[in-house]
Amino acid sequence: TMNTYFILEQYTHLDFSAMEISHSDVNMLRFNNLRELHLSLNAIKRIENLPPNLEQLIARGCMVDVIDPKLHVD
Repeated sequence: TMNTYFILEQYTHLDFSAMEISHSDVNMLRFNNLRELHLSLNAIKRIENLPPNLEQLIARGCMVDVIDPKLHVD
């Protein structure tokens, strides 16, 4: 079995497309090395709790109403 450390530290790309996700849990902040996150075709209405080093978020087909004002694009 994979341990939590391996999952949190090793993954740089995750694809959670079309998985009936409704929100981004605060535990997503623990993915320090995550660079690319796919959340397309989910029921996400609020963009928040994104990993600190995320470079690309793909959220096509989501009904986003709110983007956390603490997030910014360089």
